[in-house]
Amino acid sequence: MININETYIDSLATNANAIKKGRQLANDGSFIKLNKSDDETIIFGECKGSGKKNYLCSADFIDQSNPVFRCNCPSKQFPCKHNLGLMYSFANEKEFTVESIPEDILEKREKKEKREKNKAEKKKTPKKKNKTAIKKKINAQLEGIELLDKIVKSILKKGFGNISKEDIKELNSQVKEIGNYYISGLQSELKRLTLLLSNKERNNEVIMKQIMYLKALNKEGKKHLLNRLEDEDLNLAVDSNIEELLGHAWKLTELEELGQFEKDANLIQLSFTSFTDDARGENIDKGIFMNLNTGDIQTTYNYRPIKRKSDPKGEYPVSTLLEIPTLYIYPGDSNPRIRWEEMIIKEASANDYEKAFNYAEKSYDEVVKKVKNYIKSPLNKTLPNVLLHYSKLGKIDDNWVIEDIDGKRLVLKQDSDRLGCSVLYLLNSDYMTSQAILVEFDYDVQTKRLEAYPLSIVNKEKIVRLTY
Repeated sequence: MININETYIDSLATNANAIKKGRQLANDGSFIKLNKSDDETIIFGECKGSGKKNYLCSADFIDQSNPVFRCNCPSKQFPCKHNLGLMYSFANEKEFTVESIPEDILEKREKKEKREKNKAEKKKTPKKKNKTAIKKKINAQLEGIELLDKIVKSILKKGFGNISKEDIKELNSQVKEIGNYYISGLQSELKRLTLLLSNKERNNEVIMKQIMYLKALNKEGKKHLLNRLEDEDLNLAVDSNIEELLGHAWKLTELEELGQFEKDANLIQLSFTSFTDDARGENIDKGIFMNLNTGDIQTTYNYRPIKRKSDPKGEYPVSTLLEIPTLYIYPGDSNPRIRWEEMIIKEASANDYEKAFNYAEKSYDEVVKKVKNYIKSPLNKTLPNVLLHYSKLGKIDDNWVIEDIDGKRLVLKQDSDRLGCSVLYLLNSDYMTSQAILVEFDYDVQTKRLEAYPLSIVNKEKIVRLTY
């Protein structure tokens, strides 16, 4: 039985224009035929095209968590506007006639089933480690770390104020050279340092902070790699995020083999943002989710190259409940990164919002203590996102402040680059008491104070996003 609505269909679209065109096709009589199978696992239809022949499209939901879209139109988007129009028609309860599933679709279903079976069989047979190749790679990484250490020392020896255009040119060349040593994470951080040094208005404090981070990453990276060489099995580490910091791109099969997964997870998105990371050369979509099974706040990252002409599909904010058959969890101790291959999208209920709300932290003293302990690790460059319950929200002088049940207060940080606090003015009085707020912690080096940027407000009925 196919259970879809417009919110779900919107989330499948590659862009807003596809949504607009799909809705238009569903409403202007473009579909000559609208059909469904007797068991309602697939809908298919015939839509008027720009040429002489009509387009044949289908949306196959035999696997609800991984629908398959087919269309003989020339579009490279999946789902295309015809698939979207077909689904919008179904969601809007237009009449679909029961017909036998076309033979070509049955054949494609069979081929897909065989592929999935072969894939499952491969998973059952663990790939043997090529220990010689792994050792060779680790030794190359150690060489790269030694080179990077020399580069950082030369920058410190010369002094920030004496870095010339020629030095920047040489640094850019060294950034490329570091790319030969399988430490792409360190390469990106060296690039970040180079960009800071290239800035006409150099901020020496920020530059020094980046250098200290690079030195710590170098030190811990070297220590970790030497430990791996001593390990007979050359195992990857799962007790920290050091592998990813060095540049390891985790495969889902690796995470599964190492037990880094959870079955039947339920997620609800608390916040979403997109930004550009020039050091990585990528656009990044970041989603912050509440795991309703555990109360953990987890993060998704979707990376898209900046220079690619046809930018691949980015992610979008979602306001639905996501049921994840297998949730893969990256190593890390705060807001770990998550990924999945399959999902079922459902309408979020009041019960789901209430669950998220009830997970909110109630004692600010305890939260601040945890965050301060987290800061002590030199590798923790970004601080956690935390959902905090507040008994009161209001203005004191020029600052927005939240107060917990014990009367402890936290000042909410205003930032010109984010909406955050500026949106709080628009909220009515109902939001001023007994709600929860998602914040992103940061540490101000100058004032030596923790700062909390507001991202969303959560109550038992909804999520109000303060920034995008």
